[in-house]
Amino acid sequence: MHKPLFLLSLLLLSLFTVKGQLKPVDFELRPPGRQVSNSLYGKILVLDSRSDTTNLGMTKGDERRIVPKIPLSSQLQTLVDSLKGGTAGNGSLLLQIRGFRFAEEIRGIRERGCCYLRLILYAKTPDGYRKLDLLDTVVEAKFPVASKQLNKAASESITGLIAKNLVVSPGDSTSARPPNHDEKTYSYYQLTRLDSLEKADIKLYNCTEYKEGAYMSYQALKDQTPDYQILKVSYDTGRISTIRVAGKNGKSEKLKNDEIYAIVYQENLYVSTPSGYFQVGKNSDNDFFFIGRYKRPPSAGDRMAAGLMLGLAGSLLSASGYSVPCEMKIDHLTGAFIPTNIITRP
Repeated sequence: MHKPLFLLSLLLLSLFTVKGQLKPVDFELRPPGRQVSNSLYGKILVLDSRSDTTNLGMTKGDERRIVPKIPLSSQLQTLVDSLKGGTAGNGSLLLQIRGFRFAEEIRGIRERGCCYLRLILYAKTPDGYRKLDLLDTVVEAKFPVASKQLNKAASESITGLIAKNLVVSPGDSTSARPPNHDEKTYSYYQLTRLDSLEKADIKLYNCTEYKEGAYMSYQALKDQTPDYQILKVSYDTGRISTIRVAGKNGKSEKLKNDEIYAIVYQENLYVSTPSGYFQVGKNSDNDFFFIGRYKRPPSAGDRMAAGLMLGLAGSLLSASGYSVPCEMKIDHLTGAFIPTNIITRP
C-alpha cells in the first residue's frame, strides 16, 4: 500500500515547546545565474496557504526553526527581476505555497535532508488567475553538508518552476505550455478556498453512502471503485484482523492487510495502517479523519519523512520509539495520513 510518508504535510509544531529561543536558521533563494529572454511577466505575488506560516521546518541537530530573514515574497520578486533581465512584459504571477518544509536527520557525522514542496504558479488575467504550472515534489540531499546542498536543491527547484513559465501565457497552446496548465479561471477568494474546490470534484467527498468493498489504493477509494467484493471480515479482540474477498473465479481469497488502503464494510469506512484498521469519520471542514496510532518509522528515511509531516513533533516522536495516539487527516490529493493532533488521556 502504503501512503507515501513524504506526501504530506506538516502540523503539530505548536504541541511541543521549541528549545529555548535559539536563533532561527535562514533560508535564501540563490541567484539564478541565468536570464530568460522575452519574459511576459515582471511581478510576482505570494499566497501562503500553509497551516503554519511561521517557519519552514526545523534543523535536526539543534532543533532551530528555519525562518527566512528576508520574506519569501521579497525574495521571489528579486528572483523574477534577476531572471527577466532588462526587458519584460508587464504581466503578473501569483505563487501559491501549499507545502514548503525542510527535515533533516543526523547520525554521527552523517547528514541527510529533504524538502517537501507543493507549489502552484498562476498568471494574473483580467478576470482572475489561471494556473500555469505546479510543483509537488521532495528534493533530497546527503552527507557531508546536507543543509547547504538541500537549500541549493530547493532553491533550484523553485527557480526552475518560475523560469520555465516566464514565457508561457495563460492561453498558450504551443509546445511551451506545461502539462499542468489549466484553462479554468479562479478568483483570489477561490484560491484561498482551493481545498474545498478540489474536494467538490472528488466523488468520495460528495457521496452520503460509500460503495462496499476493498480498495487497494486511494485513487480507487476517491473514485468509489472498489477492487474486490468483501466476503468475510474476521476480528481479533474486537478489531479487524483479516479480509477475505471474492478473487478469481469467485473463490475466497485472503488479502494482505499491508496491501489494502481501505475497506467499506457494513456501511462504515475503515483505513488500513501499520497499527491496524481504524474507522474513518468526517468533520465540519469536509475532511476525513480517524484516531490512529503514530509509530516510530523503521527506516532512517521514513523517520526523516516524519519530520516533514510533523515538524519538530515528528522528530521527537520518531526519536522516542513510542506508539502515540493521534488524530489523523487524510490528504484529499494524495491519500497520505497526516497527524494533526496528539490525543492526550487524563
